[in-house]
Amino acid sequence: MLNIISQFIKKERNAVIVLFACSLVLAFVRFEQTPISDWDEARQGVNALQMIKNGDYVNLYYEDGQLDTWNAKPPLLIWCIVFCFNFFGKTEFALRLPSLIAGICYLFVSYKILRLYKGVVFSFLTCLALMCCKALFASHIACSADFDSFLLLFLNVSVYCFLLYIDFGKKYAILGTAMALGLAFYAKGPASVVLLPGMLVYLLVRKSYTWIFRSWQLYGAVLIFALMVSSWVTTSIVYGKKYENDKFYAKSNNSLEVLFYEDVVGRFTSSKDFDKNIKEEQKHDYWFVFLVIDSRLNVWNYILYLSIILGLYLNRTQLRKFLGSISYDSNRLVVISLCLALPLSLFLTMVCNANNWYLAPAFFYFMILIVAGGSFITRVFPVFKYVIVLVVLFTGIRNFIDLTLPSPTKEKIFVVDHLKTIESAKKIILVSPTQSMFLYMKMNCNNVKIFKNGDLLEKDKNVCYVYYKQKNWVMRSL
Repeated sequence: MLNIISQFIKKERNAVIVLFACSLVLAFVRFEQTPISDWDEARQGVNALQMIKNGDYVNLYYEDGQLDTWNAKPPLLIWCIVFCFNFFGKTEFALRLPSLIAGICYLFVSYKILRLYKGVVFSFLTCLALMCCKALFASHIACSADFDSFLLLFLNVSVYCFLLYIDFGKKYAILGTAMALGLAFYAKGPASVVLLPGMLVYLLVRKSYTWIFRSWQLYGAVLIFALMVSSWVTTSIVYGKKYENDKFYAKSNNSLEVLFYEDVVGRFTSSKDFDKNIKEEQKHDYWFVFLVIDSRLNVWNYILYLSIILGLYLNRTQLRKFLGSISYDSNRLVVISLCLALPLSLFLTMVCNANNWYLAPAFFYFMILIVAGGSFITRVFPVFKYVIVLVVLFTGIRNFIDLTLPSPTKEKIFVVDHLKTIESAKKIILVSPTQSMFLYMKMNCNNVKIFKNGDLLEKDKNVCYVYYKQKNWVMRSL
């Protein structure tokens, strides 16, 4: 049976069709029924709705007429959500569609990277494993309206072009690297450079980089990236508005300060002096990478650990030779993955206040190491291929079930139960709402206002008030 499947997958057209079909199933299965999450996803949706309303495509707004002083990323994702809202309507489908499309494209760019060095079966299995765990079609990546799906897509395009330039002599490909990194900056700001240290490490490992500095294409690429970054910086300086009152970050006066200072220095040092909302000092988590890998690549990560232990044991008398064999041309993809994954992992281990999706750009490269490790174990113990099949089935079914059985939030339940009233209301006033509740209301009612506890409510019979009381959302009219 396995031989029949292997022969079928060896035909590249079949492999691509299966990957595409699986990605569509995981991307679109019940994704519109999944509740909108607070913070990033909900805030992106509100930013897009406000952009449609006020026509300001540079500054982001949260409440009517008030700048969003928390979200300061360049608005590439917001622009795409605006387009989808205008074309498909104000729905969860339109909200998440850009991230889903970017996630599917990311998968096939990853496949192209694999095919530069490996055969169809290895490439297919790596991409399939990536879909089976929570490394791609999961929360805060491709299944929610977050910046990371676009970031991952453009980062992998930059890596693909970089490898064509370094290992295959395609000198103009480095210009593609620069443009992809520029788009990554428009996707998530300074996060666009997270893989650059790994690229530099790979250059040093290759030991054949002197010709690069004589290549005009390299300097052209640097110029292209600098121009793309400066285009947004200049736009923000000329058209950006100054933060006045109720700033999320107490010391920041505009979006550029938040983007380059609070989102980098403040976030990663996490001193309570940076942010009035931080109550106590954050500390380093030296197990951060292992915990994230275990939660996002669960079960697959144990194959990597097992392959390392087995390799060290079998080569215990020739350890130096074993470690040196990793640098052979046949293991070029392993070296690339180590170079790209380890610097980012080390950085996130040393900083404070790192969220699990910050490691997402390295998930693909960890999966390469895992599949390479599984291939090594299979060469030693051929029966291990059945274990890999079981892991594919178990993790794939588990991820499918997780995606098809979303747990509805109180906000989602409330909106569904009161949808007709919300759509017919002339005005809705939300008292201290969550971000997701605010977005749900704005998607279904054109006139929504936020009141904080203690504010004077309007005495109007045409106004519906929504507030949280005794662990439930309540709606009433005067």
